[in-house]
Amino acid sequence: MNGIWIYLIVDNAKAAMAYYGKAFAAEVGEPALGEDSGRVLNVQLKCFGTTLMLMDEFPEYSEYGKGPKTIGHTTFTGHIQLDTTAEVDRWHALSLANGATETMPVQNTFGAIITARCATRSGMTGRLGAPR
Repeated sequence: MNGIWIYLIVDNAKAAMAYYGKAFAAEVGEPALGEDSGRVLNVQLKCFGTTLMLMDEFPEYSEYGKGPKTIGHTTFTGHIQLDTTAEVDRWHALSLANGATETMPVQNTFGAIITARCATRSGMTGRLGAPR
């Protein structure tokens, strides 16, 4: 299958799987686990029409195998574009109820867009947005 797959590398993939399943109703696939460590090698998440891959950190194999909590910051921000401000309110509230930390409350930004931001326990950051 052709396409671009984004891998989210985190320090606790099993906890992140539960978070994305609850907070964003992600369909979580069956994880492939490392034989010697039990860590998640990869698992597919389907959320908002997009497929993401999630994996545990493997810093012993690569400098690039570290998650945001380990390196002290995330290297990107995900943005979920929604159709209505009510959806922004709903998904932001679910995210917070499932352990995310609010880094920007729902507010009007950039002229014609309403946005909110949060950070997950694994250190990933994200935004939700919709036209006003």
